[in-house]
Amino acid sequence: GTRTALLIPTTALRHEGSMTGGLVTSGGATTTRWIRVGATAGTVTEVLAALAQGDTVWVPSGAGRE
Repeated sequence: GTRTALLIPTTALRHEGSMTGGLVTSGGATTTRWIRVGATAGTVTEVLAALAQGDTVWVPSGAGRE
């Protein structure tokens, strides 16, 4: 069957200890949101929990550039 996944750029993720999160804007406020991630494929990572369609995930400037 077909599986639908929410994917974000891996460079948007930050790690503190065992927690993974990113800067997210939702409802006009930008905060660090701790999320649960799944598989990484290339430059994107699957989000399993704590993000919703319509949330804006911030990617650091210059991320992924050499």
